[in-house]
Amino acid sequence: MRHGAIPDSRPATLEILSGIPIKQIDEPFEFITPTGAAIVAGVWRIVRTDAGASRWKIGYRIGSRKLPNRPE
Repeated sequence: MRHGAIPDSRPATLEILSGIPIKQIDEPFEFITPTGAAIVAGVWRIVRTDAGASRWKIGYRIGSRKLPNRPE
């Protein structure tokens, strides 16, 4: 970080996602970064105002962590 280390990004991520329905999952890892949350929030604010919008059902991932409680 330009201004030093940030010890915990969760408060920032939750603030960015405030007002957007999110679900808590029982995993000890970060699943969204503040940058990812900002992208989701921007798209959410556009999509939720479109009466003809449908929910997306596609997911992508980057990385190789295998989680026993999550599908591959």
